[in-house]
Amino acid sequence: EAGLEALRAQVLLDAERGMSIRDFIVKYAPPTDDNDTEQYIADAVRELKAKEGDALAEVDPYDVVRFVAKHESGTEMPDQYTSGDEPAETPAQKRIRELQEKAKQ
Repeated sequence: EAGLEALRAQVLLDAERGMSIRDFIVKYAPPTDDNDTEQYIADAVRELKAKEGDALAEVDPYDVVRFVAKHESGTEMPDQYTSGDEPAETPAQKRIRELQEKAKQ
């Protein structure tokens, strides 16, 4: 949770600095670090329903954090606008639940 909050703070800071979506992705996944930066940007604009030149400030910061978390670690976060829904079960949570159910048998 602390990592997600730090990412959110960074998104807000970079939005205030006037960064575009492309600028943001290039800063954190530069091609010099053997990243597929162009694919990362393509994934971001598709997921965020935006253009790579759009200002980061025009995108909901929660959606940016949600995208980065999923892209970097597979972490599924709930859509913030679907109130009352439980967050999706992660693969690790599913495995723990399965092991707990098996132990009860």
